[in-house]
Amino acid sequence: MVTIRRFLLLSFSLNAAALFLPFVDVSVALQGTDTYTLLRSVTLLWDVDLYVLAVVVVAFSIVFPFAKLAVLLHLTFHERPTGSDRRWLLRVEALGKWSMIDVFIVCFILALTNDQFFVGATPRPGIYAFLAAIILSMFCGELLARRWGVEPEPRGARMPAPVGFAILLLATLAWLGLLAVPFLQIQDWLLKKTAFTVVTFLGALFSQGAPVAAVVLAGGLIFAPAFELVATWVAWASARRDREPPGWVSGRDKVRHWSMLNVFLVALLIFLAEGESLMTVAPRNGLIFLSVLLAIDISLYFVSRRGEGAKGSAADPEPADRAG
Repeated sequence: MVTIRRFLLLSFSLNAAALFLPFVDVSVALQGTDTYTLLRSVTLLWDVDLYVLAVVVVAFSIVFPFAKLAVLLHLTFHERPTGSDRRWLLRVEALGKWSMIDVFIVCFILALTNDQFFVGATPRPGIYAFLAAIILSMFCGELLARRWGVEPEPRGARMPAPVGFAILLLATLAWLGLLAVPFLQIQDWLLKKTAFTVVTFLGALFSQGAPVAAVVLAGGLIFAPAFELVATWVAWASARRDREPPGWVSGRDKVRHWSMLNVFLVALLIFLAEGESLMTVAPRNGLIFLSVLLAIDISLYFVSRRGEGAKGSAADPEPADRAG
């Protein structure tokens, strides 16, 4: 527990520093350079009357990281966790990734200004401090869960086999479409009309000198969702054959904490609402694939029941876990 507490204190220090450190410098031709910080992002949203979005950023990128650290630190003093302790741990772990909203917004700025003449952006230490703080706190939660033997609650929707197959196929096609089809395009007449898929978005971050952010986001946007989809297909096929799925399939419930497609969508909507002051952008068809994927995820969540999905034959209900 001592090691976890040290990591938590380090995460707290990085979070506190990130409140004041600059995240990114944005330069606009004939207007000079402006510095974007975590606190200033809230001010900008509030000044343009986007009150709900400002509250979202305050709640998840400023208040929640410190609240989560306080909860985790409190739990480290419980050698024998109660049922309430376990529930609190699962709750803060499930919400932990939402602190990444502001990181995504900064990454949108970095990616869209890549290879442009009239606007530019440079990553600053604040984004790395904040990113490290969030990842470290999520890692501490994983360590504490492993020490206590706490497993995420599996959720399975009992559906006839053809329905489960159709839903999983649609989720897979939506995920592939998100990778291949642009979700955002620059429309400003002074700038290159660059369109961004998830892959080119991450590539632009590398070009802008933010490879660490690109790698972390690739894990949350590509690799974690891919693992969930593959594991769900294997679990579905195993149930069809009345067999136990391989042991690694159970890891999908843990990996779900690191899948950030939903955070990505919310950050994108915030940027679409706020980004006009920097450049004119427009959503593209890739946003439809992302919306479909998350709609499937949410739908399966609400129709799911706790516990392991039941096994059965082709005529019996089959489990199909959340995708994406």
